[in-house]
This record gives sequence, structure tokens and C-alpha cells, in this order.
Amino acid sequence: YLVIASGNSERQVNTLVDEVEEQFAKEGLLVKSIEGKNSEWILMDFGDVIVNIFTKEMREKYNIEKVWGDCSFLDVEE
Repeated sequence: YLVIASGNSERQVNTLVDEVEEQFAKEGLLVKSIEGKNSEWILMDFGDVIVNIFTKEMREKYNIEKVWGDCSFLDVEE
């Protein structure tokens, strides 16, 4: 799975990273590596699940949804 999420600021992005890591650990999924810690785009590798967390600006700039456009999407908003 490829998860794409965004926060409004670098601080929110880092908070989301911490929360994702904590919640996945509760389910027995431990992060194998994290790239870009404390930046505007952080990639978390859980093996079968890759999590990308962007600031809104970086998400718009890189538009990786377009790269993966032939995949099935599930939009989730809260």
C-alpha cells in the first residue's frame, strides 16, 4: 500500500509521522526506515506499506498521485 497524507506545516507533518509510527507499532508494524525527518516530505517504509507525509505545498509541487494515477485510490478525510 502507498499512503499519501499532508499537514499544514512542517510541525504538523512531524507530528503526523510520530502518530503514524505509534499507531502502526500498536498493530505490530514497525518502521524499517524514515527518510526526510524534519522536512516538508517524509517517507516512512513499513515494508508492505509506504507512507508519504507532505506539507500541502510539497504535495502539490510533487503531485505523486499523478505518478501513481493508474492505481486504485481510497480518499479519506477527517
